[in-house]
Amino acid sequence: MIAKLVWPKYLQYVPAMVTRTSEGKVLVQWWPNPFGSATRMTWLKDTDVRAELRYER
Repeated sequence: MIAKLVWPKYLQYVPAMVTRTSEGKVLVQWWPNPFGSATRMTWLKDTDVRAELRYER
């Protein structure tokens, strides 16, 4: 999947993957550098994770 990270001064799109879910939250593994091997893990609210990139008009 693609993760959109919202930072105070910019947006960043990075490759990511859901690794675990828990009640009300999702653990997302993401790569700050798509060509590097270092990964990061972040817990997000389940309402911040969408199954599709499509938005209703």
